[in-house]
Amino acid sequence: MNEGFSPVNADIAFAPAIANLAQTTRRWGILETGGDDSGKLIEAASPGMSVKTSAACVVRIEGVESTVAAAASIAIDAAHGSLARYDIVFVTKGATSLSETAGTAAATPVPPELPDNAVLLGIVTVGAAASSITNSNVTDTRQFVKVSSRITVDPNGGGDYTSLVTAIGAAVDGDSIKCLAGTHSVAGATAIGAKDLDIYGEGRNTIIKTANSVSSAYIFRLTDGFSLRNLTIDGNESSATGGGEFLQLYGDGSAGTTVNDIHIKDVWLTNLEGEFIVGTGTGTTNFTVERVRTMDNHSASFIDISAPADCFMNEIAIRDCSLQLAVNDQCIRLQALTAGYGANWQITGNRIEYATGGAAATAIDIDECTFGIVANNIATSAATARLDEFLKIDDSDFFTITGNICKYATYAGILITDCSNATITGNSLHGDGGSATAYGISLSAGDRCVVTGNHIDAFYTDAIFVASDKNVIVGNYTGGTGVQDNGTGNHVAENLDTA
Repeated sequence: MNEGFSPVNADIAFAPAIANLAQTTRRWGILETGGDDSGKLIEAASPGMSVKTSAACVVRIEGVESTVAAAASIAIDAAHGSLARYDIVFVTKGATSLSETAGTAAATPVPPELPDNAVLLGIVTVGAAASSITNSNVTDTRQFVKVSSRITVDPNGGGDYTSLVTAIGAAVDGDSIKCLAGTHSVAGATAIGAKDLDIYGEGRNTIIKTANSVSSAYIFRLTDGFSLRNLTIDGNESSATGGGEFLQLYGDGSAGTTVNDIHIKDVWLTNLEGEFIVGTGTGTTNFTVERVRTMDNHSASFIDISAPADCFMNEIAIRDCSLQLAVNDQCIRLQALTAGYGANWQITGNRIEYATGGAAATAIDIDECTFGIVANNIATSAATARLDEFLKIDDSDFFTITGNICKYATYAGILITDCSNATITGNSLHGDGGSATAYGISLSAGDRCVVTGNHIDAFYTDAIFVASDKNVIVGNYTGGTGVQDNGTGNHVAENLDTA
């Protein structure tokens, strides 16, 4: 089993060597990237009472890394006249030089104890009356730590850490953090940055819970690379998530800024007062959210990423989520501000339920994307607090919109304010039957769309409203309010307009 370390010599019975080996389970040691000779102790060029490093090494202790140069040397104390002893050579936390502790000369000597916050490089045998140290006198005790490895967090004390926030601080780029079952409390804002961590739990009984009455703009801030999976997030109805976000994708707003490789999977949400994921001053590429479920009414947007100018929004997938909201706002909003900077968005298989809604309650809001799919989603709302729109698409091109179900939209089922080359087929859209202005499908701008095989009912104004050109509107059920064609060159035929 790979636990993230590789012992050079696991057969040394001396206490400091055993202690050094044990520390590797905490991921203390020499990073393996430097090669087999990293930090290896050898005799001096002209053997004398000193040793040196054969090659440079990077030492990690409590997440702090420091570099000891090649040929770094340390003097060994003079030998006893008639008795041998063992000395230890080590590196302390954050140090860039070697340290040495001399043992006690005795008929049966033992090495001294390894100090706290230190990594042992070797044990030096100092013979009676010795005048030099050679390679045969040096026992190699180095332990290599893999650059990417697994940290275990157990709030009950059985892991590497009891605190998730402490584990995040100690982790390095590429590490995995396994959160054992239990409640992992987090308080205030934790900047994960660009560490590219994989944080995962053991299922619903692994709970990340925000502290009560915490006020911060975010709980976790990300600047590149992150995955979160197989656990529960409990917002504790705190002011932290009331005013901010749980996960904040953060950039400085400059052109080209992106937070990439974000993956969220198999997560349960409860008591979350603020947005789950928000982009601030950044775009994103390779962003995936799947199988996220709310266990109560979420009182803010689920995902809201609005990129600054000239920031890419590519390869985005949100799928198979089950979401309950009590908010007059978007559930999912994706926006690339600059034309041509958004591509390949897929929103599929989600269930979105509004317990309360309002004039700003849009289930899915998309802006500036070329090539997208919105398919097999279900959006419903309560009879007394309607969903305003199921889907709104602006300034986009080449979308497939199919197999979606919308119930009780007050303004529009599918609102295309500007999207050319869209295929809209096989959707079931139901209005509230009473709003003065309401459309099942509205094509107000954007040409060359195909609208076919949709079931549209209970929209007061028009089942299908067309103000753009060169569209095909064929074979839809329009529920008695028909097709209003205000465009040019559209083909409208064989739609069934029976109430």
